[in-house]
Amino acid sequence: MHVRYRMTALAAATAGGLALAGLAGAAPALAKPTPMPAHVPCSTDALSSAISGAVDGDVLYLATNCTYLLTSALPDVAVPLTIDGFNSTIERSSAGGTPDFSLLTVATGGSLAVDDVNFANGAASAYGGGIDAEYGPLSVTGGTFSGNYSGDYGGAIFSDDGISVRSATFTGNSAADYSGAIEIDDSGTVSGSMFTHNTSEYGGAIDVDTGTTTVRSSTFIKNSSSVYGGAIELDSGSLAVRSSSFYQNSAPYGGAIEVEAGDLTVGNGYFQQNTAKDGGGIVNYADMTLEGTGFRDNQATSGGGVENDSTATVTGGTFSGNTANYGGGWYNDGTLTMTGASFSSNHAEQGGGMYNEDEAAIGSSGFQYNTASDRGGALFEDGTFAHLSDSKVFSNHAPSGGGGGIYDDDSTADTVTLTNTNVVINTVNNCSPAASVPGCTG
Repeated sequence: MHVRYRMTALAAATAGGLALAGLAGAAPALAKPTPMPAHVPCSTDALSSAISGAVDGDVLYLATNCTYLLTSALPDVAVPLTIDGFNSTIERSSAGGTPDFSLLTVATGGSLAVDDVNFANGAASAYGGGIDAEYGPLSVTGGTFSGNYSGDYGGAIFSDDGISVRSATFTGNSAADYSGAIEIDDSGTVSGSMFTHNTSEYGGAIDVDTGTTTVRSSTFIKNSSSVYGGAIELDSGSLAVRSSSFYQNSAPYGGAIEVEAGDLTVGNGYFQQNTAKDGGGIVNYADMTLEGTGFRDNQATSGGGVENDSTATVTGGTFSGNTANYGGGWYNDGTLTMTGASFSSNHAEQGGGMYNEDEAAIGSSGFQYNTASDRGGALFEDGTFAHLSDSKVFSNHAPSGGGGGIYDDDSTADTVTLTNTNVVINTVNNCSPAASVPGCTG
């Protein structure tokens, strides 16, 4: 039942003979009634009736801590609607024979805001096991999405008309194709949220397909994908990740983040113990900017911390304890511009700190205590050029003849240049082959 404010008519004339007819001008028009929150009892039928009977701007108050157990889909949300949950749960029944359906669907003309509502066990054949918001904007504040599934996009949520998520938790959601937790096919913001144990083929937790999206102050733990982006895949568009952390996520390509197209910016991020074949923390095939971001103890075949196969700009940041066969901290097969970074205690077979296979301009950076079991304790150079300026390369290690500091695999081309850069105290020697790096001795 919906309870709304009702307007009362003004009283007629007072008994002293002041008639309305004697007053100049017409009476003002009555204001449009303002919807009031409607309290929905702990009954699935009551919830269904409240949604189907909702009018523009209604607010539904669910029963505190109630579980609304569904055996069939709720009516579509066809008007702007707010649902306040008070820690209530909307859950699809797990009983045998229960059909697949999204727990809530936003239809054309509708929009949905949910606050402190939990969504569990939704199962959609295509879009959004928890919420399908293909045709209207969605706002989520608080609540937990758990065990939801989609046969295509968005295990928990599918959004194609703008989305805002704040202070929500996504755990154990999955999709057969894209985005175990959230599929963003328009612009969106995600802040203060937690993503754990979500899985898919592309983008274990989030897939961004177009538009402009910001992820801020959020945490991603043990999400996985079978192909790209254990936590996040950027398919196209623009993605900014700010002050967010990634732990123990995994995928063959991009243990935490894979950039397929578009542009990625990561500011003040932290990546630890993520694993992949290429790019333990991040693999980039498009445009990427990293600002003050740390990579620690990540692991991959190439690029324990990061693999760049296109264009990357790095300002500040630390790479420590990362491991790979090639490029413990960083594997570069694109264009890299790096300033103010620190590489320490990374390890690889070749290029303990960095393996460069294309173009790298490195300024005001430090390489220390990195090791290689074969060649290039700090840097293995096999690309077009590696220019180091105002930098320090010291106390790194590789076996005899392997270039504890720098190994230049094309020693006849002078592809490594040093400007105001010290390469010292590396073992077993500073640079190899002998005289391959102008200005490097010992």
